[in-house]
Amino acid sequence: MVDMSASTARRSIACLALGLIVLLVDGYDIFVLGTVGPSLLAYEPWGATPATLGLLGSVTALGMPIGAITAGWAGDLWGRRAPLTISLGWVSVWMLLSAVAPTVGLFAATRLGTGIGIGALVPLVVAFVTDWAPYERRSLFVGIALTGVAFGGLAASLIGRAVLPGLHFQWLFLAGSVPLLLVPVVWRVMPRTVPRADPEATADPVIASSDNDTPNKAAQLFAPGFRRATVLFWTATFLGLVLVYGASTWLPTLMVKAGYDLSSSLEFAVTFNLGAILGTVVVTLIADRGLLKPITVVCFLLAAVAMFTLSTPQPRWLLLTMSALAGLGALGTQNLINSYVARYHPAHIRGTALGFSLGVGRLGAIVGPSYLAAVTVLITFPGAGFYAFIVPAVIGAATIAAIPSRAKAPAGGTEPGGSGVTSMYPREPDPHNTDVIVVGGGPVGLTLAHELGARGVECVLLEAREAPSSGSPRCKQVNPRSMEIFRRLGVADDIRAAAGLPFGWSDSAVFATSLTGHRIERFDQVFALSDVPSADLAEAAQWCAQNRLEEALRRTLRRHDGVTALWGTTVTGVEQDADGVTAFGTGPDGAEVRVRGRYLAGADGSRSTVRRGLGIELSGRSHEIQNLQTIFRAPGLGAAHQHGRAVQYWIVNEQVNGLMGPLDSADNWWAIILGAPEDPDPRWLRHALTTMIGAEHPVEVLARDPWTARMLVADAYRAGRCFLLGDAAHLNPPWGGFGANTGVGDAADLGWKLAAAVAGWAGANLLDSYQAERRPMALRTIIEAERNMQVLTGELARPELDDDGPAGERARAEAAEAIRRAKTSELYTLGFVLGASYRGSPIVIDDDEPSATSTTSRYRPSAAPGSRLPHVWLGPGRSLYDELGPGFTLLELGAPADPQWDIAADKRDVPLTRLHLHRPDLREVLGAELLLVRPDQHVAWRGHDRGIDVHELLDQVRGEPITSAW
Repeated sequence: MVDMSASTARRSIACLALGLIVLLVDGYDIFVLGTVGPSLLAYEPWGATPATLGLLGSVTALGMPIGAITAGWAGDLWGRRAPLTISLGWVSVWMLLSAVAPTVGLFAATRLGTGIGIGALVPLVVAFVTDWAPYERRSLFVGIALTGVAFGGLAASLIGRAVLPGLHFQWLFLAGSVPLLLVPVVWRVMPRTVPRADPEATADPVIASSDNDTPNKAAQLFAPGFRRATVLFWTATFLGLVLVYGASTWLPTLMVKAGYDLSSSLEFAVTFNLGAILGTVVVTLIADRGLLKPITVVCFLLAAVAMFTLSTPQPRWLLLTMSALAGLGALGTQNLINSYVARYHPAHIRGTALGFSLGVGRLGAIVGPSYLAAVTVLITFPGAGFYAFIVPAVIGAATIAAIPSRAKAPAGGTEPGGSGVTSMYPREPDPHNTDVIVVGGGPVGLTLAHELGARGVECVLLEAREAPSSGSPRCKQVNPRSMEIFRRLGVADDIRAAAGLPFGWSDSAVFATSLTGHRIERFDQVFALSDVPSADLAEAAQWCAQNRLEEALRRTLRRHDGVTALWGTTVTGVEQDADGVTAFGTGPDGAEVRVRGRYLAGADGSRSTVRRGLGIELSGRSHEIQNLQTIFRAPGLGAAHQHGRAVQYWIVNEQVNGLMGPLDSADNWWAIILGAPEDPDPRWLRHALTTMIGAEHPVEVLARDPWTARMLVADAYRAGRCFLLGDAAHLNPPWGGFGANTGVGDAADLGWKLAAAVAGWAGANLLDSYQAERRPMALRTIIEAERNMQVLTGELARPELDDDGPAGERARAEAAEAIRRAKTSELYTLGFVLGASYRGSPIVIDDDEPSATSTTSRYRPSAAPGSRLPHVWLGPGRSLYDELGPGFTLLELGAPADPQWDIAADKRDVPLTRLHLHRPDLREVLGAELLLVRPDQHVAWRGHDRGIDVHELLDQVRGEPITSAW
């Protein structure tokens, strides 16, 4: 993506000016009939009556749907330039014919022809101005262009006031033919295409889906996501045009009937159009702040208020004020509706949407004048004509309010799917504007965005929160496997720097009767937090609150040019088809957002909008006990006890059960209270914290977060082009610290597979293997966490635990023994974390070689296919993992592998790095001379060159179906 050039910016302004001029012509031609109405009625040779005037207005409007629908469709199919130039010339010729029509019948025929051209101009102008407008000012640009209609009406009124009744009214129609001279200018100035944010974009850069060039654009207006809005837009436009054409045809005449002279009625018309012009500019500025829908509703209601006020005699100042509001409520409202339609629809159907909206809505232009004529003829009640305007205005407000929220790109910022460079005029995201949409910017979604960005995959991250939530961070432990993933992504050091507790601050957990009470047991080197180097680990674990983890991942995300993060964007729905996925949402300013990509990954938490939208259910159960996490500030609490530093203090007593610990070195603490009331009052919470601390201590509660342990797994991890990961796919109790870390593993697995699919070397079944590998991991994790949950601090409490005498010592010794039996496997989880294997996966080639098996607490390195590659330090600070390639890596421990590996990989475009290690001592640990390591550091295959078909082997590990078994 590149910045829009200065010439593009100038062209945008030129397009706005061109649109304004063209619509001035349109407005003049619309309002000229109303301006000459009194003179036409007074022209005796034609013998016109009020019914004739209404008929002439309706005949004009009759041609408009034909022009609107045809021109809008043609503009989408062939470009806006030719249809607009032809329509302008068409209007001018028919205005000339109106000027010379000898009878009212022929005059009516010319008005029909004029109406066809008038109908074409607005959808074409609105579409091409929207195409070229800066996104964050689209409503303003469209609104300014549409004021041309009011300027045209104003010109008609001023000219009429100057020359009528002195000159024949047909001179005003002759003036309307002058724009014929502008036709060659328009052809020369108007751009042939819409601007491109990328020089290599497709012919229509705003949409690049497979059905863009189909002539059946109208059918797309009734596709899912547009159907209801289409009907409501048509209705709103119908009602808006009842107001516009009723006012343009009848208001001057109604003013005369109300007792004003012709000069006053024309003065009213001038004020009406000035109100529309100035009001449109103001309301479109408001609309561009994400308030397009509500301001349109308000403007409809302003029309009703203005017409009601005008129905009775008013002082001149109030008359003119209400005239201006009536102009805003009629013309200004329709301008907003047109902008709403344009912004609601993508460019490839924008003209069609506008054309049909105005075309079908033009029935209101037909009905409006006749409706007002009928009211004025049939109802003699004073002011009835004014009251007739109130009905469509109120119904119109209700119609706009009922339009469902849809999506556009965020106002401002970077262009999704681009390099992260901010363009001068950010464009709306277009179909396939990005490779992958990531919904959810917690630790899991951020990890996936890093994973994709590091692999050169463009993605757009949509996250509802503008900043990480610091209120109640649930994740606090980043386990060693996650830290190894973050090392590979180049952010491990950033995470350690962001953590509230420095690396190595503590690797202990303490069980005590209270924070200041008797210690029962202490465990050191828990959770692999030790800063003492280990041969088995490329990275030790890090104690880090979730908000700080997210801050580090957010801050470093900018290193990836292909990743665009839209913070404050709430996703409201997802739709997919054979070609891609569209995510709909709302930006931080209320603006509607739409992003389309080839794939979508839902990491949007336990209440996942993506999962619900896909219709995927969660299976499992929830625990019956209600718990509460609270975050509090307690100055000096770390120095108020004698247990030493620990990341967890498990509180075992009969009054309050739970655990607590420091979040950082700045006196912020967390506490989990087990069996808490559903909605505890502040006094109960203060008492519970005091009991856990064991003494009165200054405490300021900052946040509280009730929760219940849930053991749930999604029935499916994939639906079409959409995938689930993290809490959107699985929910497990926190005991053992597996939750977010399991989600990070999801991201590492899914990330390389999506990258392969985008790059084109993935086999047909590679993406399906994501569920085959990660869903069993979630089930395994839940089983382990649920086992840890069987014995919590409440089950360990005894009456004598806090006694100072021999009975207390015996009780604490018994409790310590029970704690060691129940909690050792929860606190020492290295075997569980590093021993996880994808053995049995369809993209792992198993073997019959003996392999070491880990237990929960004891890790035994194994290079069996599916396992994490055992770690080796190759030198000071130089990990074996640092030498692996971004794709597959072929580890060679003996002689170099056969050149067929390179040939087979090149043929399939599979990225393959060959790494020769002069370490024959590793043969015993790794179990073979050759190991094929996946992009996620798991072993895909091990063996030797003899008797293997490298081509079939690579096909299987990349997910391509093969005919023979290994």
